[in-house]
Amino acid sequence: MGRIRSVHPEQWTDDQFVTCTPQARLLAIAIRNDADDNGIFEWNPVKLKMRLMPADDVDVGTLLEELLRTKQVMRYEVEGRALGMIRNFQRFQSPRKPTAKYPLPSESLPNGYSIRTTFIRTSAKPVQNRCSTSTEVVLHGEGKGEGKGEGEGIKSLVHSVECSGSNVGEKSSGQAQKNDYPPNFEQVWQAYPKRSGSNPKRGAFKAWTARIKERHTPEVIHAGVLRYTEFLKAEKNIGSKYVKQAVTFFGPEDPPFFLQDWTSEIKAGLRQT
Repeated sequence: MGRIRSVHPEQWTDDQFVTCTPQARLLAIAIRNDADDNGIFEWNPVKLKMRLMPADDVDVGTLLEELLRTKQVMRYEVEGRALGMIRNFQRFQSPRKPTAKYPLPSESLPNGYSIRTTFIRTSAKPVQNRCSTSTEVVLHGEGKGEGKGEGEGIKSLVHSVECSGSNVGEKSSGQAQKNDYPPNFEQVWQAYPKRSGSNPKRGAFKAWTARIKERHTPEVIHAGVLRYTEFLKAEKNIGSKYVKQAVTFFGPEDPPFFLQDWTSEIKAGLRQT
């Protein structure tokens, strides 16, 4: 079954994407509808032709090779089954309850490729690397990716795998567990330093969402949280009232707190002592 996907404006000016032929660019967009929530699709030109370009006089196999040369996709095999993965897929797709259909690559991911999936219980056969409980996995290729869409000085972050004790959809104490927040916000929220006093999550999410609409990426905001946490550790203020509320940290400051270089604050404090 096809999926509704987003097309980010940066896609059209990606310096590798623009070198593709028009038919290859169309296929690059179309396979997003066929891929699962990890950006993985079955590398089968015949099936892709029937599902995505049924009325076009094109060779989908040749177009896939063109996308492979221009680093729009990568190809891998699992137990003899050919699969593909879309570059930069996780940057622009944020399904509320993502699921995985295809097995993950066993090798390390190249630059520009990532996996961020919160698995939910389905009747389908579990995919490779799937935890038996609700799991969030975030893996990034290190360094800058190929093309404008992945670069711009943003460093990829490698986050840990966390397995919680219950599955999405299970009930606890007679009440259904529900996650109202997207996975990329939950990662930032879990990383945010603890403070003394209130720290409303809903307000933080609204502020975070506003910054995302201003085209700040989740990775940049997360990196800012990590720098701020290190600063608080150096000041021995973790868990104190001096920790900013998250709604303030994600707020519309100019520049935002998450873009500030908190490492320089640490150095300044060391010089004073």
